[in-house]
Amino acid sequence: MGVHLKIREERKIKGMTQEQLAEKICVSTKIIVQWENEKYTPSLENLKN
Repeated sequence: MGVHLKIREERKIKGMTQEQLAEKICVSTKIIVQWENEKYTPSLENLKN
């Protein structure tokens, strides 16, 4: 499973919107969308949050 799918899956399991996840880890919603659409890969620092 790719990182983008894992992010989406875990977010949905926790019942979070993209906006809520973005706020929690201090990034923009646009970044979450780009990660989930596999346009960009999050840094290790972002993944730790």
